[in-house]
Amino acid sequence: SLGEAWAGGLPVDWAAASGPGRRVELPTYAFQRERYWLEPAAEAGDMSAAGLTAADHPLLGAVIALPGSVVLTGRLSVRTQPWLADHALLGQVILPGTGFVELAIRAGDEVGCGVVEELALHAPLVIPEDGGVAVQVIVEAADEAGRRSLSVRGPGDTLHASGVLAPGGGTGARWAAWPPPDAEPIDLTGFYDDLADRGYGYGPTFQGVQAAWRNPEGVFAEVALPEDTPVAGGLHPALLDAVLHGAALLDGGERQEEGPLIPFVWSGVTLHAAGASSVRARIVAAPDAPDVLSIDLVDTAGEPVATIDSLTMRAVSPQQLGAAQTGGGSSLYRIDWVKGGAGTALDEPEAVVLRCPAGDGPEGVRAAVQEVLTVLQEWVSEERSAESRLVVVTQGAVAVSATEVVTDLAGAAVWGLVRSAQAEYPGRFVLVDTDGPVLLAGDEPQIAVRDGQVLIPRLARTENIDTAPVLEGPVLITGGTGGLGALVARHLVTTHNVRELVLVSRRGLDAPGAVELRDELGAEVVACDVTDRQAVADLLAGRTVGAVVHAAGIGSNAVLAELTAEQVEGVLRPKVDAAWHLHDLLPKETALVLFSSIASLVDNPGQANYAAGNAFLDGLAQQARTQGRPVVSLAWGLWGGEHGLGGQLGESEVQRIRRWGMVPFEVEEALTLFDHALAADAPALVPVRYDLTALRARGDTLPHLLRGLVPAARRSAAGGQQLSAEALARIPEAERDAAVLDLVRAHVATVLGHRSADVIDADRNFLELGFDSLGAVELRNRLGAAIGIRLPTMLIFDHPTARQVAGQLHARLAAQATDAPADSPDTVSALFRAAVRAGKGAEGLAFLRAAGALRPTFDATGDLPPAVRLAEGPARPRLFCVGSHIAAGSSHQFSRMAAGLRGARDVYALPMPGFATEEKLPATTDVLLESYADAVVEYSQGEPAVLVGYSAGGVFAHATARLLEERGVAPAGLVLLDTYSPDSSAMGELWTSLLAGLLDREAMFGPFNSARLAGMGWYSGLLETCEVREIGVPTLFVRPEAWVAPDGAEDDSWRANWDGAHTTVELPCDHFSIIEDQAHETVTVIENWLTTLLGEANARRIR
Repeated sequence: SLGEAWAGGLPVDWAAASGPGRRVELPTYAFQRERYWLEPAAEAGDMSAAGLTAADHPLLGAVIALPGSVVLTGRLSVRTQPWLADHALLGQVILPGTGFVELAIRAGDEVGCGVVEELALHAPLVIPEDGGVAVQVIVEAADEAGRRSLSVRGPGDTLHASGVLAPGGGTGARWAAWPPPDAEPIDLTGFYDDLADRGYGYGPTFQGVQAAWRNPEGVFAEVALPEDTPVAGGLHPALLDAVLHGAALLDGGERQEEGPLIPFVWSGVTLHAAGASSVRARIVAAPDAPDVLSIDLVDTAGEPVATIDSLTMRAVSPQQLGAAQTGGGSSLYRIDWVKGGAGTALDEPEAVVLRCPAGDGPEGVRAAVQEVLTVLQEWVSEERSAESRLVVVTQGAVAVSATEVVTDLAGAAVWGLVRSAQAEYPGRFVLVDTDGPVLLAGDEPQIAVRDGQVLIPRLARTENIDTAPVLEGPVLITGGTGGLGALVARHLVTTHNVRELVLVSRRGLDAPGAVELRDELGAEVVACDVTDRQAVADLLAGRTVGAVVHAAGIGSNAVLAELTAEQVEGVLRPKVDAAWHLHDLLPKETALVLFSSIASLVDNPGQANYAAGNAFLDGLAQQARTQGRPVVSLAWGLWGGEHGLGGQLGESEVQRIRRWGMVPFEVEEALTLFDHALAADAPALVPVRYDLTALRARGDTLPHLLRGLVPAARRSAAGGQQLSAEALARIPEAERDAAVLDLVRAHVATVLGHRSADVIDADRNFLELGFDSLGAVELRNRLGAAIGIRLPTMLIFDHPTARQVAGQLHARLAAQATDAPADSPDTVSALFRAAVRAGKGAEGLAFLRAAGALRPTFDATGDLPPAVRLAEGPARPRLFCVGSHIAAGSSHQFSRMAAGLRGARDVYALPMPGFATEEKLPATTDVLLESYADAVVEYSQGEPAVLVGYSAGGVFAHATARLLEERGVAPAGLVLLDTYSPDSSAMGELWTSLLAGLLDREAMFGPFNSARLAGMGWYSGLLETCEVREIGVPTLFVRPEAWVAPDGAEDDSWRANWDGAHTTVELPCDHFSIIEDQAHETVTVIENWLTTLLGEANARRIR
């Protein structure tokens, strides 16, 4: 168009283009969707020349008279009937049920039948985004009473509605008083927002309810079309549809249906007056059938417009709407790169640029990912970077078209890594892929720059694909003996008649179910480590392969701050190394199908390593396609049941994903999409099922990649989900605390999947409520977006209840409203860091002890905060955990261990207060130990208890066990996890390494400010006064095999020993991973020890 040419820099003679006339200013509101092109008229053509009669109706074009019957035809589209676009259910535009009524009324007029005696709807009529659909209304010959059968059919001769037309028609009701004197007004605030949350996607044309009242008889409503809506025909479908919205008010909106309610069967419909643009409605539900309504409509003068004797409603599901579509592409998507806004040059200090190192082979890819991961972790741990963006720049890492070459596969993997970081830390990272030295940025989190033009990625549906896939030659499947690989193998045999199948897995026939699968399918099963290039070469040697499905892969999830190099390496190898070897060693004509994941693209917090590996697959497919190989990478969404990644997720994680809008596939649906993807001519596709209503409900938090699927709508503050400093200032001061607390509880309820915030105890610890690391990330991000302030990483761990978080938010909002000055640089933190860097860890700790002496203290045991329950279960004894003060005493040190015990036994974390500014420190060691002993007695409720101490916390746990023993209530056992005795000769070297490792983990634990560091110093002093004496409590000592320093240790002098231990076990881990990556192994050792100690009746054995 001329507009595009002008935007691209070409001169345009606008005077010649526009001709005579005056200029008119157009509105510039970004949120106002309105077309300014001339609307097309529905061309009727010369009907008489074709032997037809014009229907003279906005939905129908022609009437065909046949012997004894009549056929009316029309074509529906959002182009010729724009109001249709304002009617969506579960994200799809469909003809409203009232549209079928209008078609039936017009057909009745044609044959002299004034009553739609019955009209049953059979299938939704989906209106496509582009093009249109043809409809036929077929009226059969009249019977002896003049009644006629009617049917409405759409594409493929699909029956959408059928019914009976009858002669006659009553006079209708007339009302004198409006509204009825005994009716109470209904507050409609947020009415259409609530309907949208329930799946009704109504645009402006359909949002017609203006006012409503309720009395014992039913609901009364005033309904009107927008003033600029053309009114023609009998009763505009949008007007009648809006009348039906009043049914949602019959019971106060409390009903919960399986899906949105739509009209099912209409009975006794009579139109008394045509062309109404507004009506008054009375809606009454049958006493014993709330889904059966009777409706009367009158105009503003009280004269009858229409009567509906009976209307039965029913729920519609996403599956039913999906079945109404043709073809198989409804859940098959692609990435489109579309033009973004004009880019701006990057400017310091708002952004810092990191240029990603390029690389292709597996070693280069893994090195680049590890290098960038280190930078990301350092970035999120630095408080001074909180208000800046890190811009990660690549060149040739993504392709913006099917023919563009991906030249930097390391950069492709980095894109996946950073996408996950963006999900955890919104606004902190930007991805830019550029084709030259010009570096532009914008408001989008991911952009590509091509020839100076900014492009942004958007997920878009593929066109319908009807071609059957062609698979030639033997098929080899990696990961073929289990999970998705086994499902695909069975599908290829049963559906595609593949007779030569090679199933590859690391264990071969030793894998669970491999022998049975071989016998069932007649397949060859081979053991092969596909990450080993030589093993892959041996596998392929002398073997003809027509196609390879690479479905091998593993997951090892962790939030960005906790992700280790080992986890990255373990996940990348089956993805990166294996796919590279297959591509490099297979003949170019061999088809390659790569099983990637939606995690490579979006909604992937806690999966940075997995996202990187799968993004590499997407990039490799693009590169290989341009080199001539038939290849496709499938970024799968969630498979249902135990299949794929879904089988590794807990129920809370699956519910979180569902809340975000992703619906797990049924196996049959996913395999059908697999077939369609093979038939598509695209290097990368995204098979995923989305609940578009759930996506819409995410509002302005919806990821940019998904914003092409649904319009992102910001919820109003009245919905209890947002609160700005200005809004807080308008609330009476006495009500502000409650307002902020309500906000926090609402978001906590959402993250935990509760329908109401009423179930959230404001004073219960978040870990007890069921939060995990990803839940903490989501809550922090939701609250940050709600108040418009970036919040610290450790928000819910430093302030572990809703009430405490609300206090923090209130303070931050109040400070923002009063323009409070920023905090001065943290001198204590800076001095301590300098000491650690200079190798003066001991001096640094002495400095912190002095700072701790200035903090407030408590000297009564009752001042200890409550213990935090991390897990719950029937097995005994209960576990009581004491953490390391070096990690700020946080209860979440034990969250990974507790995750393995949920549903099995109670696990409590004993608090170590004083690390937050508002908390007090214990005055003495005796106060701390007495408090711990009291807590163990209280929470164990007279049943057996075991104390678990990690690192220095083990010294406090040991002393607590001794105190309980002296009281005559000795614990059943004591577990010490890599605990050093205070007088150990290895303590000096340990402190140096621990402090360095701790600062490396600042992204995990949060910034170490003055309060936290002073608390750490104070507890170090208490530790020195904590006497270690012999006890009779059975003691398990667990220590690591590896030293914490990256370069290892020269000898074993660093290794911890505990003289009083009854059992000592070594694990292949280090001081940190014993409760992090290897927490499951630690739990296994503890549980098996308990079984030996106490017997099967009081413990459970884990293998």
